Amino acid sequence: MWKRLRAFERLINIIPLDFAGEPTEEPVVLAWMPAPSLYFHDPDGNLLELLAMLADTPQAGLGVVSWSRWKEAGRGGIVTAPPVAAPEKCRQTHLANALISAIE
Repeated sequence: MWKRLRAFERLINIIPLDFAGEPTEEPVVLAWMPAPSLYFHDPDGNLLELLAMLADTPQAGLGVVSWSRWKEAGRGGIVTAPPVAAPEKCRQTHLANALISAIE
């Protein structure tokens, strides 16, 4: 699953970052939401966050954990995303859908 995400990152020339701004191989999970999240810089240098809400119960006490740790705990089975109008015209929607597809 991560191979697809890594290929996508190379295609659009981004370096995925974790919550602390360090390069990462997988999303982190913001456990208080919960949502897997990746950060990256756009071509203009702006820091962007890409996230998708999980159907899991929030675990505020966990803070920020790696996706693999979240999965090891038996969470993260279903990723949900709100409907978005005209996704063909929305780059953020394409990025969000790519993240969702990569982690399912």
